[in-house]
Amino acid sequence: MSDSKFGVLSKAQFRGLTKLVDDKYSIIRDERLRQFLSSYIDCESSARKLVNYHRAVIGQKVLVGKDKLQYTMIYNAARNYKLNITKDEVAHIFKSGNGKRDTITPRELRNAYVHNKSPNDAIEIISRNRELIKLMKVWLNAIDTAK
Repeated sequence: MSDSKFGVLSKAQFRGLTKLVDDKYSIIRDERLRQFLSSYIDCESSARKLVNYHRAVIGQKVLVGKDKLQYTMIYNAARNYKLNITKDEVAHIFKSGNGKRDTITPRELRNAYVHNKSPNDAIEIISRNRELIKLMKVWLNAIDTAK
């Protein structure tokens, strides 16, 4: 293997890539990671749909593709549809930014895990699993009980 700028991967680069594919923090190996990601996908997809319903009613362009979904948009839509959820609860689920370890939001953890598969983020998802799932259930219950 060569350490050249382009071409063949170095041994260290190859080990780094293969570790991502075959490590103990794989979603295939841990139910808590699967449960977390599944719950977060449900939260974000329902939030995006709710925001788009709201934006259509108020005459704004709906979000498409990579348009940013901001927690304030989510809260405003939730409030206008009278969902039983507070702004703080929405922020604790959907706010993005520079969260500190052990307080990172589900959104930040999902982004970090999906894009980087960081062992530290996987460990946090696993160790805070009950707390994170309970938090996301607040949103999912608010959607489920909407009239």
